[in-house]
Amino acid sequence: MGTYGWDLESDTFQVGQWIRAKIYQCRCDLSHDGNYFIYFAYQPRWDNLAGSYGHSQTKRPPESWTAISRAPYLTAVDFIPWENGGTWNGGGVFLDDTHVYVNLMPDSWGTLDGRISPPGYHYVSKPKPSEYYGGEDLTPLLMRLRCHGWELDPNPDVGYLLTKRITDTLVLQKECLDRERETNNVCSLEGDTLLQVNGWCDYDAPRGRLVMEERCVLYAWALEDIERGRDYLSSRRKLFSFQTVKPVFSPAPYASLWKRPCPHGAPSTR
Repeated sequence: MGTYGWDLESDTFQVGQWIRAKIYQCRCDLSHDGNYFIYFAYQPRWDNLAGSYGHSQTKRPPESWTAISRAPYLTAVDFIPWENGGTWNGGGVFLDDTHVYVNLMPDSWGTLDGRISPPGYHYVSKPKPSEYYGGEDLTPLLMRLRCHGWELDPNPDVGYLLTKRITDTLVLQKECLDRERETNNVCSLEGDTLLQVNGWCDYDAPRGRLVMEERCVLYAWALEDIERGRDYLSSRRKLFSFQTVKPVFSPAPYASLWKRPCPHGAPSTR
């Protein structure tokens, strides 16, 4: 999997870094200033299949880890190995400009509290009761969305429903179907659906537009076109296609400058 940097002002894209591992998108977040990225990754290895529950009894580098990197790259500036080698929990959310939540298992809550990451963020590893929605994906996903202006419907008919006010007459609704699928609807205040997007979608308020992904292609739809009732397919603007990109495995430009040792060695991006 790979990462890209997106300049929202110019709609230009910069290749970040590729890694031979699965990145759990629901457990990732970008810092409010856009400088740092927290993510959870899993890189299974055949040499870890000998022991009980699929894990070797020999001490080896972890198969899974949470890391903070400099966006849009993946090379860690802080590295938290997942000692059990599994995919329960992991990842995190930038709560504000000074605190980052790390999605630990309940029996480890509080173990990182008080620690300061190299970029200067204070770690929080015990969620507030009102922000805990269960393990793995839901807590970091819903916590991240709420930090970015989404409001959670306390009594949805199905799944988890979030809303974001676009204008005095329009609302964006997001329904989280499972860990990697969502449906977004642009609705009037009366409840009429004007557009359904079967993929990621959000409101880019500074530029007055919706941005969305469909079939690995990014689009923008201007608020002016929405209000004037223009056809979505003909008035949307294509920003970038990921359909034909090819992996390029290369080090981050700051990799040689970062000397902090990882407890079990940094995961390779090659």
